[in-house]
Amino acid sequence: MGRRPNFSKEEKLKIVKAYLTGEISLKKKAFDLGIGPTTIRNWISNYEAMSEQAFDDKPRNKTYTKQFKSYMSIWLKQEK
Repeated sequence: MGRRPNFSKEEKLKIVKAYLTGEISLKKKAFDLGIGPTTIRNWISNYEAMSEQAFDDKPRNKTYTKQFKSYMSIWLKQEK
């Protein structure tokens, strides 16, 4: 199986709103997009819980400063 496609916030909103208004079939749209229907169901659940904020970009791969890493190293050594 290949890498999963990425969808923009706007694309997800359009799909979710089209489903909620009855314009599209969940299974057919999922098939057309090459994704599982569970993915769209998750988008719908997230949208219902958090509105449009559900699709905002979230920070990933947080990096830590050298100073913080140094403090953590010292702290971990003290814990032993």
